[in-house]
Amino acid sequence: MPDPRDVFEHPIRHWDFLTVPDDTKFEGQYFDRKEAGRVGQKGHLHKGDLKDVMDQIKECISAFANTNKSGSLLVIGISSQGEVKGISHLSDNQRSTLTGFNSLLSDQAAQAKFHECTNDSGDNDFICLVYVPYTSRRICQTLGNRPRVWKRQGSQNIELSDLQLEQLRRDKGVVDYEQADCCIYDARDLDQSAFEEFRKAYLSDASYDDDSNEKILYDVGAVNRSDTGYTFTNAGLLFFAANPQRVLSPAYIRLLRFETNVENIENRGLPTFDRKFTGSITKQVRDLRTFFRESGFFKLYQKRKPDGGFIEEPEYPFIAVDEAIVNAVAHREYAIRLPIECESYRNAFVVRNPGRLQQRDRDVPEQFSLETTRLNSSPRNPKLIEWLKMIRDERGAEFVRALSEGTRRMRDEMKRLSLPAPEYRVSESQTTVILFNNAQEREATLRLSSISESTEFSNLFPLTFVSDSDEIFNPDEVSDRYQDIMTSLKDSLSNHSWYIDRFKYSRLTAHRQGMHIPLPSIDSWVRLYPAYIFQLRRHSRSYYLCIDYRLEVKNIKTAKDILAYFSCHELIGKTAVVKWNGWELGKIISLDNEWTNIYLFDYKQEVQVASNKVIPNLSKKQIEYLLKSNNIKFDLSRAIKEYSLSLVPSASRIRAEKTTTTAIDLTQEIFPLKVNGFWCNLQSEPTPLHRQGNVFSGFQVRSVSEPDVEFSNHRQSKDIRDAITKFGVYSRTEKVVDIVPVCISNLRSEMSALIERLKTGKYKYRGSERTFGTRFTYSSVVMPASIESTLDECKRLIAEHPEWIGNQDLNRIFLVHIPEKNYPIDDENSPYYVVKRFLLEKGIPCQMVDTSTLLSPDWKDLNLALNMVTKCGITPWVLPGAIPDADFFIGLSYTQSSRGNFERLMGYANVFDQYGKWQFYSGNINTFPYSEKIKYFSLLIEETLNRLSLSETPSIYFHYSKKFSREERAAILEAARRVRPQGKYSFVWINSQHNVRLYDSRAETDGSLSRGSYVITSSNQIYLSTTGYNAYRKAIGTPVMLEVNVRTEYPDGTPDSPPDLRAVAAQILSLTKLNWGSTDSLCGEPITTKYAGDIAYLTSAFLRQGNHFQLNSVLERTPWFI
Repeated sequence: MPDPRDVFEHPIRHWDFLTVPDDTKFEGQYFDRKEAGRVGQKGHLHKGDLKDVMDQIKECISAFANTNKSGSLLVIGISSQGEVKGISHLSDNQRSTLTGFNSLLSDQAAQAKFHECTNDSGDNDFICLVYVPYTSRRICQTLGNRPRVWKRQGSQNIELSDLQLEQLRRDKGVVDYEQADCCIYDARDLDQSAFEEFRKAYLSDASYDDDSNEKILYDVGAVNRSDTGYTFTNAGLLFFAANPQRVLSPAYIRLLRFETNVENIENRGLPTFDRKFTGSITKQVRDLRTFFRESGFFKLYQKRKPDGGFIEEPEYPFIAVDEAIVNAVAHREYAIRLPIECESYRNAFVVRNPGRLQQRDRDVPEQFSLETTRLNSSPRNPKLIEWLKMIRDERGAEFVRALSEGTRRMRDEMKRLSLPAPEYRVSESQTTVILFNNAQEREATLRLSSISESTEFSNLFPLTFVSDSDEIFNPDEVSDRYQDIMTSLKDSLSNHSWYIDRFKYSRLTAHRQGMHIPLPSIDSWVRLYPAYIFQLRRHSRSYYLCIDYRLEVKNIKTAKDILAYFSCHELIGKTAVVKWNGWELGKIISLDNEWTNIYLFDYKQEVQVASNKVIPNLSKKQIEYLLKSNNIKFDLSRAIKEYSLSLVPSASRIRAEKTTTTAIDLTQEIFPLKVNGFWCNLQSEPTPLHRQGNVFSGFQVRSVSEPDVEFSNHRQSKDIRDAITKFGVYSRTEKVVDIVPVCISNLRSEMSALIERLKTGKYKYRGSERTFGTRFTYSSVVMPASIESTLDECKRLIAEHPEWIGNQDLNRIFLVHIPEKNYPIDDENSPYYVVKRFLLEKGIPCQMVDTSTLLSPDWKDLNLALNMVTKCGITPWVLPGAIPDADFFIGLSYTQSSRGNFERLMGYANVFDQYGKWQFYSGNINTFPYSEKIKYFSLLIEETLNRLSLSETPSIYFHYSKKFSREERAAILEAARRVRPQGKYSFVWINSQHNVRLYDSRAETDGSLSRGSYVITSSNQIYLSTTGYNAYRKAIGTPVMLEVNVRTEYPDGTPDSPPDLRAVAAQILSLTKLNWGSTDSLCGEPITTKYAGDIAYLTSAFLRQGNHFQLNSVLERTPWFI
């Protein structure tokens, strides 16, 4: 199609185009041609016919001027069939009227010229060429009190309604939607984090008055000012308000998934995933970025590298998806009351945003590809774009780029993955971007590639079941036969010289008889046996025998012998092995030197046997007492650690070899098992873990990357200990903390030296001021007469200084020496617990220190200082970006304490935001009986959620390590729905009390599955490696995987999609980086459950003291328990 201006200036050159017979090849978005009416009886045009011609010209010029940025051409005197009719039949006045555009329309600059030609009758004639340039920042419309306006759409001139005219005014900048008043400004509506980040970028000097917020907002155009106060502008509300959807309800992003191809969009059915991203526009973008980066919403194709290992190729380039969404947010028409919709199909990702794509110098076609079209945008929302360019994302990059640069990157990134360039569909009120993934071709290629043998495997050995006639059983047919299968295994092991240590439910522990570890100094009293745990497990409709190594420590003395060292009361209730028709397992009911009454588990009856035929199972503590009483010097604790592989660096390799060898032995000696009605077979090869998809055996293993954490001035690192000494803590507010040191007199100099060490540092620790921005001071060391009088001395100090109680500034901490000797760790009445409780209830931070730290603080000073400043309100580090798919995490726990004839409980919740930052602790005010646990947990959840600043559709994750019942989950959900009915609530049971192990035989590892890897065993279960092979901490012993079980409850009307297991893995791995109690770079479990366990441990001791514990509210927002 030629350029309209060139045709206007050189009609002879384009004469074939002007007279083309097929009107579809001429008339369209930029060209139109019309006859100048029909010749009347007197050879001239009738006046009424001239009016019809003028009406057509008026519509066409208005439509062209309002729409086409590259200009348009109207030709008068040529018919729609290309016949040259000319205009010679018009009088001079009529010709003058014909080109009198100013009397017809405002705000147009149409140019007319007459071109001499020959008409279709062969006579000399003229045609009129009218070039219509684009009218910018104004509307071309008819004159008069009721002006009319048209827009060009293809070959049609569309008259605009009032709503369409308002949109055109906004598109052309006639009306400034961004700067229009939106609603009354209220400082409480601000998104504080977004505003603080913007303020730092806007102001070069960080010292400003607290009252300057409104001035900054006014200066940048986010609020307007009047005599009555401030009002948010539309742009200001969208950018700076925490919940702009309260006023501009459609200003959010909606993400959906459909299980069909994009070509079937008309019959796509209901979405299988539907989620809103709300908040300020920067929060929406950040949340979506985090969600896409860390979740499993998009596929990952794993390809084998030529030099070994795997690389992950994303379904779509992250940059392409990100640019499509950010452009939609920045350039959408917010006055159109529709959200941005992002739709995922099997073969495409579609982003729809309200408003037509605007270009500076020209219009774009209705359909085009970035392969052939370069965009040069005209910003619809210049204020929003200006503000977005001022701030940085969590990686320090600009939040938005110029549309031309961003779309060029989209095209290039798609090309890098051999994917087609993004395609655009543009209508009058919507812009659609489509990314195609070529999924079918890519997956076919991966299937054709060979699957090499995996180096990663589990300790799960497959089981199969067949009938006597070799008919394979469906797994569902044996689902209720767990006990039968394990009983058959127990009997078969017993018949093949295995000793059964314990058998409960589907878990059996056994060792080979006579195969103890020779330890001559203790062999006559106690023996250590290599043993194995066998457990029947079901994953993904298949059954496995889980085999894991463990150490059994066995007393070999009879009850008659043991009674010389322990009272009868200390042995009652112990399990024991008894010689009664062979060796049987049971529990001691009563005993004396001659006879023992014992309950036999297998026979479910009580029998009486001679005490010299009963061998009780003793605790480690009792065995140690037994050895000590006989003057046997032996480090039992170390021996147990050594032979249970807890002290071995390559323990995973040894453990894997032991379990695999045992499986081979079982297949040769024990299996197949004869169970009532079928045979059970065991495969000796462990179940493999595959990085590729579409495997026929084994489990799929995936990985999430090691999270960074953020320190001062937004500096990031994965290595916490190195970074905190190099960069300093995240919150760099200078603080002075007064230490109140308490110790007995003979340790006074050591206490003073320790404080000096905390202040100045040593080795890599650079002291409290340089590392934590905190200056420690103290006046004198408080010296109680004895350790036992430490509490009295603390009470005296508080009585003399009542202003210390509940001090909101948290600028004072008690540093109390409590020796570890002579006080059992579980003695609730030891000075450690009674002093700590007293200070916590008074609202005073406290840190206990043992004797070894006082005497030798080397390599302990950094962690000790960290604990102290954190308890005084300092934030040491956070995550640089939001955790995917979550607003808040709530770790739940409860403490049980049995006193008298009833059991008391107390429930706790510890709350973290989406950046993993500790928010507060919340606990039940009163203890309650076990029977009322559901009621009180429900109240706790409701009170906790009411304290949070929640959107209408929050995503809340409840973490717990003690499995909740269905009734308990239902009560928690009901309580949460009372606060936010439209919230999404996920229940995450994090279980470390299992025997599943995951290994990697590659030489460069320590034998364990790498940290960050997770194995998918069902649609709602993964096993996550948090302490496996990594660069930050060498494993001693065998890492324990976290079994993570997820159940998600969606609001009514939202499709129930399976939980995003990749997002859950990323969440938990991120939360293992946030243990403020240690500078270690990782923690074995997320802080949600770790802190919950710490709280339960402390409060359990407090409850055992007999009185109700109530933490002072001042400390609820500090990790007082670390």
